[in-house]
Amino acid sequence: MNIFSIKGFNVSGGNVVIPEGIKVICDSAFYGRTSIKRVTLSETVEKIEYSAFANCQNLEYVYLNKNLKYLEGFTFDN
Repeated sequence: MNIFSIKGFNVSGGNVVIPEGIKVICDSAFYGRTSIKRVTLSETVEKIEYSAFANCQNLEYVYLNKNLKYLEGFTFDN
């Protein structure tokens, strides 16, 4: 089985959509990205690691899918 993870990418328009096939969002992947306003996880995301979205001070909305199993500490800490 292949497990794909994501360690951040450029954000345009304030919306982050994690695509199908991604299972893990790595620690600090989007740390401090003030341009992020919305995050939508695909149904394949199972784990969000430590501080993945910490200090995203303009983050207003997060869609967490039903398959999410692990949400590590300080994920959305501001």
